[in-house]
Amino acid sequence: MQLSRYIHRNPIELRTSLVKQLAAYQWSSYPVYINQQKSPEWLNREIVYGELGTVQRYQSYRSYVAMRVDDETQQFYQSQRQPAIWGGKEFKETAYSKALSLNSEISHKGINAPFLKRLDASITE
Repeated sequence: MQLSRYIHRNPIELRTSLVKQLAAYQWSSYPVYINQQKSPEWLNREIVYGELGTVQRYQSYRSYVAMRVDDETQQFYQSQRQPAIWGGKEFKETAYSKALSLNSEISHKGINAPFLKRLDASITE
């Protein structure tokens, strides 16, 4: 939920806002989340809506996004050194151990370059 809100608020949270209204940013899925545009087939909003726990999902999501990002998220994105995995100690340890099972494609610094090169090659093919 916090990540979704952060992403959708980006256009107005920058030092110089890109738009005055969130729904006006042409590269955002926010208008889809609040039912102002039709959803593309690939966009799965149900996870976010499920977290809202209400049947009035469009208005609830609009209200949630309007609350701004929480202090922890704000501090995270203002940090000069962002960790590869964000969360509590137990979560980080679990995520890191799962990442190790991905054939060393992810390290404590993030995604390793050989994986990114293979990913780029598969996208351009």
